[in-house]
Amino acid sequence: GMIYRFDQSYRIICGIDKIRVFHSQRFKAKNCIMLFDPRNEFIKKSLRTSVRFFKGNSPSFPAATMDIFPTLAEVAGLPAASMLQPQDGQSLRPLFERELGPRRRPIGFRSAVRGALVDNEFKLYSKNVSKGDFELYHLGDDPAEKEDVRAKHPEVAQRLRKAFQKWNATVDASVAGKDYPSGKVDSRQPPRIFWTDLEAYRPYFREWRNRPEYQGRLKGKK
Repeated sequence: GMIYRFDQSYRIICGIDKIRVFHSQRFKAKNCIMLFDPRNEFIKKSLRTSVRFFKGNSPSFPAATMDIFPTLAEVAGLPAASMLQPQDGQSLRPLFERELGPRRRPIGFRSAVRGALVDNEFKLYSKNVSKGDFELYHLGDDPAEKEDVRAKHPEVAQRLRKAFQKWNATVDASVAGKDYPSGKVDSRQPPRIFWTDLEAYRPYFREWRNRPEYQGRLKGKK
């Protein structure tokens, strides 16, 4: 199921509780994993106060969508050979039982010309990777990312810049197909289509146009 339209914190909590009750009644709360993917800071903060792991934990461990498959693979008992290398993500299965402390492997991100690397409390960010200009933010002290702290932490900025460049090279190799046994991406990639261009979503445009997160996307759309 999917919780839709998180406008107030109580809706988040009630929506999560409804899913929990449904799974408890339908599947007897066994062998079920619920994934929450909040896309803004308000929802993240609300979830931190309302969601707990199976044994009452509310971990602070940084994670990303790249960790989903390794986690499910470990839960399902899949062999290590099922994981194509290199592997950016890591299994979060141990978090079901205990806190893990700092994340050892940074979380890399690249979209078009932008790039970022999150290493626990620090985030390296570039609006244009090819220009080599990077900013550094301390997410613990500055979650809104308003202050560039490269001057305060030059050694961290240098370390993360080198780490990002190394990771970015592996992304280029993957795009070129070098991670695959055949040496190329086997299947042709379909053309990119954004959801605002799909007819299936068009009936909802009028309602969604009033939602702040969609106003820019739906401007001029009929």
